[in-house]
Order: sequence, then structure tokens, then C-alpha cells
Amino acid sequence: MGIKSLTQTIKKFTPDSIENENLYKLSGKKVAVDASLVIYQQLLKCPKNALFKTSKGKITNHITGLFYKIMNYISLNIEMIFVFDGKPPDNKQACIAKRKEKSNKAKEECDTETNIDKKNIKEKESIRITKEIIDDTKKLLNLMGMQANYVV
Repeated sequence: MGIKSLTQTIKKFTPDSIENENLYKLSGKKVAVDASLVIYQQLLKCPKNALFKTSKGKITNHITGLFYKIMNYISLNIEMIFVFDGKPPDNKQACIAKRKEKSNKAKEECDTETNIDKKNIKEKESIRITKEIIDDTKKLLNLMGMQANYVV
């Protein structure tokens, strides 16, 4: 779920502690990634703000995006280890409720929006990672022989 403004705080107090490197410098190494973060990145990365969907309306951005991201890392000889969060702590429930409320509001606005570009933006704002999306991701990782760790 992250810590708000963590990167900015680190940069402010220890500016030399964060480095940007090209991926090729990680060749031959293992990299642990936050599965939820990577899934959201792939869900929200789409041309012209339109989500990719099957004929039945199922969103597939996360599947195609993850596949190509993983292939890019593999081509650079980088082993990705996906870390899935367990149940969030009780003190995070208020934050989760606020995010869900924001998502529901965007969904309602999406349903009533007539402008296609604005509708696509609202649809993206309403996206929440579901059990189905997590299961799709785990299946893809399994099919690709990727390692996944689960935090309980």
C-alpha cells in the first residue's frame, strides 16, 4: 500500500541514497518487485486511456503488460521475483475504505459520462485490483516459470 511521500522524504534528507540506473546494469541479478504495484502500472498504462478488454468485457491490460515487462527483463538476464501482499493490517482499513469510495465515485461518473475520452479516464480511475486480476497474474507467472512469494 506504500508510504505517502516516501521517495520525496528520502530525496530531501539523503539525496544520494536513490540512484536511477539502466536495466542492463541489473543483468545477472534477481530483483524483487511489489506485485500490486507492477499490476497497477500495467493496468493504467494504455494508449489513449482506453483499457484493453476481451469480447466479454474482461480487462486484460495487466496480462499483456506483465508479459512484455517480464520478457524485457528476461532478455536482459534479470530474474524477477514477484511479492504478493497478505491481508492488510487493521490500521490500514480507513485508507482502504477511502480508496474504495474514490473508485466507486469514479465508476459512477464513468457510467454517466458521454465524452469517450473522459469516460476512459474515469474508467481507469475506478480500477481496483480484484482477486480475478491477482489469479490471472499468478497463472501468467506460473506459465512463464516465474517465482512468486506470498506474504501472509
